[in-house]
Amino acid sequence: MFLSLNRTLIRLTLENISSQPIDFIKLTFKDSLTDQSEKMLSEGDADLVQTYEIEADLEERPVFFWEHADQPISIPPGAQQTLSIRCLGKLGW
Repeated sequence: MFLSLNRTLIRLTLENISSQPIDFIKLTFKDSLTDQSEKMLSEGDADLVQTYEIEADLEERPVFFWEHADQPISIPPGAQQTLSIRCLGKLGW
């Protein structure tokens, strides 16, 4: 059975309700696929071809990707800003 990849855009709108500007945001993501892949690599359960494919996927096609993460962010008091997160998955899972 072939499962196609599905890309989804998640938009998070943040509102600064404090009296201080926000100039730093750290987003972290956790997914089961990355955990399983890293476990396979660390335990040496994959052959050379599988190891290459897993490493390439982890590096080049992360499950979650924060668009424009390299750009500075600033949210003044009382303002909002929307962040775009790309999510990569397989249909049917």
